[in-house]
Amino acid sequence: MLRLADIRESIGRWFRRKEPARPGAASLKPPEPLTTASAAREVPWNPPVRPPPLPRHDAFVEPPRPRHPDPSIEKMTSLEALGRLYADVWPEMRLEVRHTNSSGSSHRATWYDGPKEVGYTNVSLSRSRDGALNLFAGGARVDPAYRGRGGTNRVIPKMVTWLRENSPHPNTAITMGAGAARGEKMGPYVWANFGFDFANIHGDRVEIEHHTTARTAYGMEPEPQVFHRAFASWVDEKRKQGQLPDDEELIGLLKDASAHWQHPWEIANFEVPGLKVDFEARGKTFRYGLGKAFLMDRSTPTWTGVFFVNELDSPGARLQNVYTRRVLGHPK
Repeated sequence: MLRLADIRESIGRWFRRKEPARPGAASLKPPEPLTTASAAREVPWNPPVRPPPLPRHDAFVEPPRPRHPDPSIEKMTSLEALGRLYADVWPEMRLEVRHTNSSGSSHRATWYDGPKEVGYTNVSLSRSRDGALNLFAGGARVDPAYRGRGGTNRVIPKMVTWLRENSPHPNTAITMGAGAARGEKMGPYVWANFGFDFANIHGDRVEIEHHTTARTAYGMEPEPQVFHRAFASWVDEKRKQGQLPDDEELIGLLKDASAHWQHPWEIANFEVPGLKVDFEARGKTFRYGLGKAFLMDRSTPTWTGVFFVNELDSPGARLQNVYTRRVLGHPK
């Protein structure tokens, strides 16, 4: 595999010697070195430590579920406690919280502007076999007319602090499925910028729901390899559509660069100055960098993310702090 520094230099040389590929491109300057957005620039990349794979013949047997609710979870998820958790998320809206199962471990928080529902989040809280707490974010949506007001940017740090205060276990985490919701596929890009990592590269540290580990639920292949192949197909399609230059060398360099991705935030902030593609949403056309447009495309694979709340100095935690400060000015 080519080194990433060599790929960056090759892309720069390609721009310097090629004539503009289409009208309007004459003003393009040779790009700066391949880089990420400012939030990710502060996050050093460390190769993930992957656990050894499980033998394929090992059958997973789900253990019996406990008959009675966990007392600590019952206390954390009382309606009074949940009201305090969400109180300042969207102060100008009316909040309604209700349990969605008999034990109270799952709930739905909904925000209203008068009678109109403008946003919701579904959450389940469970305790893993190793004693860690797992908050599964099972779906969230904000009405397009109400986006940009900071609701998501407030609720994620509050959930992180809430879990951290109730469980010091190193595997206590927030997990979610990115891109599984219907409609616009905003989640994969947003969750990546909040520092969520691919769950199944962490192996049995992660339990999604019902004591199912990420590796058991989502197969043996690491998520990054799935995205390397998906990006290669996406680049080919954008080339056919005329949104990327019809140049074999450049397309090959872009694919080589993607082979270095190991974490979702590296994809979200993947940019080549001078290269943007059209993205259609809500009847409008936006021009996005390659990584953002790729993650938000409906053809991009969904992925399961994890954020370990007690890893205070992890790359994901540092990225979350930078991202929330930049977007909202949130202190933590």
